Formats: sequence, structure tokens, C-alpha cells
Amino acid sequence: MKLAVALIDNAPAFHFGEANDFKILTIEDGMVLLTEDLFDDTHTHQARPGFLKDHGVSALICNGIGSGAVDRLVDAGIVLYGFNELSVPDAIHEFVKGTLPSQTDVFECKC
Repeated sequence: MKLAVALIDNAPAFHFGEANDFKILTIEDGMVLLTEDLFDDTHTHQARPGFLKDHGVSALICNGIGSGAVDRLVDAGIVLYGFNELSVPDAIHEFVKGTLPSQTDVFECKC
């Protein structure tokens, strides 16, 4: 599976719509096999769920997000997770361990 982490200049993005970079991790059997940095050249948050889906992403860690983006991500089959005040490495570690809770149904916009 592929996990994306929404970033702005290699730091956690406050809001999904502001993210311009994504760290993409390929994870199998609880291990990170591959990490790549992906620049989002679509420049529109409306197109971003499709952009991530086209790159094989099935889960996303981000901070704030609007309800329209949540709907588009869910429609694309991408499950949302929040940083929950964690650093990027800690959030990834919790995700890989299976202890980072999904927030797709309860995600609140921090705008």
C-alpha cells in the first residue's frame, strides 16, 4: 500500500489545500519499503485527490482539510489520518504500527 504525507516545503502542511509536496511511502507487512518525494504540479486542491490516486495512494496523513476534499478523497478510496500533534516521523511510525486512528469520518477542518 502507499501512504502519502501532506507537506509544505518538507514540513507538515497545516491544510491539505496548501500542501505542495507529498512524502509517499510504500508499506508492506509493517515495513516501509520505499520512500519518494512527490511534488504536486496540479496546483488545485480539487484535483489533488485524483493526483494522489493516480500515484497509487490509498491513505493520507494531513492536518486540516475541508469537507469537499474529504468527500473527493473518500470517493477516490483514500483513507484520512491526522498528525494529532505528532511529528512527521512519529505519525508515520504510528501509522506503520497500526496505532494512528483513521479520521475520515470525523475529520474537522482547521481553517
